[in-house]
Amino acid sequence: QIQPLNGSPSAARRAAPDEIVVRNRSSEDVRAMLFRPDDYCYTVPVVGKLLQCGDCILQGEERRFNPMGDPSEEYTLKVYSVGAASKELTYLTVRRGNAYTFCDSLLS
Repeated sequence: QIQPLNGSPSAARRAAPDEIVVRNRSSEDVRAMLFRPDDYCYTVPVVGKLLQCGDCILQGEERRFNPMGDPSEEYTLKVYSVGAASKELTYLTVRRGNAYTFCDSLLS
């Protein structure tokens, strides 16, 4: 599950106003990608590599997204498993200035 962390006393460094932070607290490495809110086919990520194994977020680590040159405040965050047979695990609409934690296949 992914939960917003701003305001949480146990949160690590907060997200800057222009950042989206994704923390991986699951038992597996994951890959996260941001898509524009009007990209309904999810074919061109704003941040992230669609067909490469880069952009992995290791267990217990975080990734800070700062989509430069894109004025949107909201994005669709999709989280994928890592590997040759990677699959979409979950997705969520996210906003700049917030941090989200991924815990074993669920976002919130």
